[in-house]
Amino acid sequence: MGKPCLMLAPMADLTHPAFRELVASFGGCDLFFTEMININYLKSTNPLKDPYVVPAERDRPLVAQLVGGKPEDFELAVERLEATGFFSGYNFNLGCTKGKFQRYGWGASLLEKPELIRDILKAMRRATDKPLSVKMRIPKGRNKDRLLRLLEVFESLGVDFVVLHPRTPEEGFSRPARWEEIAFAVEASSLKIVANGDVFSPEDAAKVIDSTGAWGIMVGRAALIRPWILRDIGSYLEKGEVDKPPDAICVLEALAGYIKRFLPERWHIKRLKLFLRWFVQNYTNALWILRRLKGRSLEELLEVSKRELKGLKMRGYPVNPFLFVC
Repeated sequence: MGKPCLMLAPMADLTHPAFRELVASFGGCDLFFTEMININYLKSTNPLKDPYVVPAERDRPLVAQLVGGKPEDFELAVERLEATGFFSGYNFNLGCTKGKFQRYGWGASLLEKPELIRDILKAMRRATDKPLSVKMRIPKGRNKDRLLRLLEVFESLGVDFVVLHPRTPEEGFSRPARWEEIAFAVEASSLKIVANGDVFSPEDAAKVIDSTGAWGIMVGRAALIRPWILRDIGSYLEKGEVDKPPDAICVLEALAGYIKRFLPERWHIKRLKLFLRWFVQNYTNALWILRRLKGRSLEELLEVSKRELKGLKMRGYPVNPFLFVC
């Protein structure tokens, strides 16, 4: 590719089909990811009707991100998802630091178990010939030898690309992302490396590509605040400029419509509230606005939100997230 591959990060309860459709409405990106899917959950659900699995209309190509700990369960999960025909590839989660997944020994905890990682990737490959990828953090203690060994495992098993979030599991989001760790991985491995972490503006995207040589960029929290940031990054990298932001009220109305269209009713209010916690970070008085966003129905919450945001001036880049996600 002549330009970096732009990706929307998988984020639990946030990058659902309605949000992905919203991002797609602004021009989308090169690769969408589902929110993190628990492979045990797939054992007892019909993937063709599962709101965690069923795509929206324009969120293509779409990769399913899977989290778990048993090779046989990964193999079964990929087989079941393959039968739906929804997905262009599958991603193995080695980055989640949420407490319950750490207690299970999943996500970032698996970085300490290279042989189990190998077995899981082999199981996933048995179930599909579509692209496989990994999303990971830096191993505990910034252990470069362990990182190199993991990259060698991925390369030997035909992993197509690796998304590297350059913080250790124990660091959470407590310090800035170390982009130099991405540069190290790019230099040390022939794998395609995707930079993830602290890309808060189109200028940041250009800097991380220039400083690391990464094959792609994955954007997470900044896309929750500004769902059109991937459009802006693409425009900035191509032309050195970005379009003006869309009207905030139109954004909220569009998302509410997608929520009603693509998500079960029991999720409507909660998913819009979760989005609003991020979206209001576009404004200097975000916490004050957030305290006023109440409603007993999707329509009521939408109307209150529109009233509170009407006429407010949106901040420029970079965005400045004060909430954290997995």
